[in-house]
Amino acid sequence: MCTTEEQAASARIIEQAIRDALEKPSGKITDKDLASLTTLDLRGTLVADLSPLSGLTNLTTLDLEGARVVDLSPLSGLTSLATLYLNGTPVADLSPLSGLTNLTTLDLGGTRVVDLSPLSGLTSLATLYLNGTSVADLTPLSGLTNLTAFPPLSVSIN
Repeated sequence: MCTTEEQAASARIIEQAIRDALEKPSGKITDKDLASLTTLDLRGTLVADLSPLSGLTNLTTLDLEGARVVDLSPLSGLTSLATLYLNGTPVADLSPLSGLTNLTTLDLGGTRVVDLSPLSGLTSLATLYLNGTSVADLTPLSGLTNLTAFPPLSVSIN
């Protein structure tokens, strides 16, 4: 769980990233503005709480590389998401991603992920990065017939 301070800081950072993406430095951010948002870059930020993203249902690309996020639950309803970068985050639990069936690219490099079973139903997944993880069992991916681009893996078995 995030502290109140982390939640507030995350909300401020996310709002600024949304403003940057919309090229709207001031003024009210409307529902129409949010509906037009398809890409959001939060790479390298201190974002720990993703709750403010839960309503961004038209997002197709989300970059969280290096963010402090642990809980992916707020992403579970972002069914338009096609590209998700989680590399370098402390994420371990992928279960909130299990319903993101439009996901084609997922970068988990350098995360704490071990269990890939939540990805077993993501039949659109074509590219998966696992470099620097402790994933040892790739069996859950066996039914993903679109998974053709499999970058070199650094799979360490502990």
